[in-house]
Amino acid sequence: MKRFLFVAASLVALALVLQARQVYSEQGLESPDYKVEKRDGPFEYRSYDSYLVAEVTVDGPREKAANQGFSILAGYIFGSNQSRQAPAEPEKIAMTAPVTQIPTAAGAWKIRFMMPKKYTLESLPAAKDERIRFFQTEPERYLAFRFSGAWNDAQLNQQKQKLLDYIRAGQVKVDGEPFFAFYNSPFVPPPMRRNEVFLKLKP
Repeated sequence: MKRFLFVAASLVALALVLQARQVYSEQGLESPDYKVEKRDGPFEYRSYDSYLVAEVTVDGPREKAANQGFSILAGYIFGSNQSRQAPAEPEKIAMTAPVTQIPTAAGAWKIRFMMPKKYTLESLPAAKDERIRFFQTEPERYLAFRFSGAWNDAQLNQQKQKLLDYIRAGQVKVDGEPFFAFYNSPFVPPPMRRNEVFLKLKP
């Protein structure tokens, strides 16, 4: 019995170490530059610089569209592309954070990866999948609310509502609908994840 408890405790400790290492490694992923203009409790007013993105629009419910969109974009960065430097060869592109999910008026979802800062539109490898679009974002200001937890619709809608309640109470002027950003892989336990919901601020 003691041996069993020792083995079980060792496995739990190993799992915790691996989870902590995963979180630490993902904190080093490249992400968009921004400045925090103001904090109000868990809410942040941020100004973002322009950055290069790869984006795909997918129809369907959020979770299904997110999984399909992620698969398309992950395929691109992992080698389904054509290098500009060596056209006959694919080029592996580093993963960045966050993965962004933006709802559209037509009921579809835009899934977006930031491209590493070393690339420009001219130097970025060409995608083999024609559904992927590349463009430079505009500098923008956003209201962001950070939270941890699972990625199911019930949890996300609950956190989104907190942001909507905040802007209504404070009469904050915003533009468009809330959208989500996820900074971790599924290997990170939900309580340790960094998730955010955003609203674009009006000038």
